[in-house]
Amino acid sequence: MGHDITCSPESTDCSRVTPDSSIEHIEPISAPRISKGVSDLFPATSSPKLLDYISHNTTDFANLAGHKVYYNNAHYKSLFVRELSDTLARPPHIVSKQIMDGSFPMVTSGSISMPTGTEKGRFISVEIGGSTIRVSIIALDGNASFQVINHGESIITQEVKDRSGEAFFEYLASFIINQCILAGVNYKGSGHLRMGLTWSFPIQQISLSQGNILAMGKGYNVCKDIQGWELNNTFSTAFRNLGAHIEIGAILNDTVSSLLAYKYNCPSANTTISYVLGTGVNAAIILPSGDNTYTLYNTELSFFGAQLPTSKWDKIVDSLNEKPGFQPLEFLAGGRYLGEILRVVLQDLVHQGCLFSNVNQGALKAALQRPFSISTKALNDMELFRASKEDWNANDDSEFLHLLFGDVGAFTGASTNDVDVVHTLVKMLSLRSQILCALSIASLSEFISSEYSNTGKTTTLEVEVAGSGSVIQHYHGFKCSLGEYAHEFSNEGRSTKQGHLRYSINNSSDTGAIVGNAVACCLSSA
Repeated sequence: MGHDITCSPESTDCSRVTPDSSIEHIEPISAPRISKGVSDLFPATSSPKLLDYISHNTTDFANLAGHKVYYNNAHYKSLFVRELSDTLARPPHIVSKQIMDGSFPMVTSGSISMPTGTEKGRFISVEIGGSTIRVSIIALDGNASFQVINHGESIITQEVKDRSGEAFFEYLASFIINQCILAGVNYKGSGHLRMGLTWSFPIQQISLSQGNILAMGKGYNVCKDIQGWELNNTFSTAFRNLGAHIEIGAILNDTVSSLLAYKYNCPSANTTISYVLGTGVNAAIILPSGDNTYTLYNTELSFFGAQLPTSKWDKIVDSLNEKPGFQPLEFLAGGRYLGEILRVVLQDLVHQGCLFSNVNQGALKAALQRPFSISTKALNDMELFRASKEDWNANDDSEFLHLLFGDVGAFTGASTNDVDVVHTLVKMLSLRSQILCALSIASLSEFISSEYSNTGKTTTLEVEVAGSGSVIQHYHGFKCSLGEYAHEFSNEGRSTKQGHLRYSINNSSDTGAIVGNAVACCLSSA
């Protein structure tokens, strides 16, 4: 495999989102080159002790940087595709077990036609999450555009979470009705207002507009009362008791909603994948189910990837999770864990005497002691800061380390070489996330292509991915590299006759979920 990976306009959008306005223009970068020699990644001036430690832990450092997956991507892609196929074909008793375990990948939302951008109407869009209810009144204008007529949200307090089932749904229904009143929407008319619902908890989906509640967590003690209740009937009863003519037209996962919203806004785009990478990882896909109908799947992608190689530091962080090994891809690539894995690696290198040897060890170890004290935002800020500097000096060392913890005092005495090593580790972790996410996108694309072939349909060589989440949209260089690696992994071994796939990772709207709910309501009533 060649090491020179370029970023071409036809394969991906290389625009950058720079959250720190104080950093001026930074030239677009191409996906990092991958070196087989792990020690080559580190500065040549690294201490002999560090280089010796690397030589005795080569596999761990290689896995931390995603080298094994990169150089064996065809093997791991085939494992991913097989895992997707096996999951889709699982027998009912396995489905039931996964539902009860809370790990239920490849959840279908039912058959639906695809948006054309001409959909029109006014709908209620509701998102109920871990601590918040959000309600929007959405008007689809029929020309691939929309208006948010009204938006309101409220914290769901612990007192509400502790209510009985009837009282809990009465609270939700009342808040939704109040938002209709604020928007001047008649909720008591002769017809029924249609509502799209994003329910951010496990359900057993029966149809596009029906689903049984399975579990909730996050302090929702009401779940003991409502487990097994069907959402559509339950909301309908609550609305009817309050004199409202509102009915649920669709119940969707937020990733599926984002995919529908993107298809509505860009109806001509060949978009069959919606990919979310923020705190966690997930994707939604579209598969054909009939002549003009398709099935939307919430893949719950975070549950895939148990076969991926890990380092000893990954294993330490994973062992401290409530459910070790529960969401392997999210653990290795999601934004929640990148900073924590870096913290554990730094702890180990300090303990081995390989890093920050001239720094006060008591203060340093105390700074590295607190779990999840390093955020993924800090990693991004460090990469942005490093990329913005043409000439590096000692003052830059302090600023760089300040981005790590904020407490520069803990790093008094740190050398530029220490900073270089930290920056290398940051690059390794973001690189692995890019590689693993690109591998999963390439695998999803291959899986979708095979499913289309089974129905006599074909997909084009232009693969557009609706990307969302803070890491894809804001992490320096991430979106560009993601598209390039997906392009590379998909095209290795393809003949000229087959043609080369071209990937475009496009930003999905931040309002994707609320618009997608409205679009689904419109399509379900057509």
